[in-house]
Amino acid sequence: MSTLLTSETRDLLQTLCRYGIPLSKSVPFLLRVQNVDVQAISTQAGCHRSLFHKALAGRRTPPPELIATLEERLGFDPWKVAAAAQAEQSPATKNQ
Repeated sequence: MSTLLTSETRDLLQTLCRYGIPLSKSVPFLLRVQNVDVQAISTQAGCHRSLFHKALAGRRTPPPELIATLEERLGFDPWKVAAAAQAEQSPATKNQ
């Protein structure tokens, strides 16, 4: 299985966010597609896995090291992509 390009990964995250899929589900999915383990990201960022999940769920502010690690692995900051996607109107809402 080949990994997605950065632009494809970003586009997929934007689509997932527009349809209301939270980062806590979409980012681990994207990492799995890239054959990267959540624990590996947590370890590389120097944070506990629970902090990683709480940051994705919006219950904690993501540490700069975690953002940098995800930018390195995914090619972008998922929180910025999600914020931009949520600012747009959801396709499901638009078609109603």
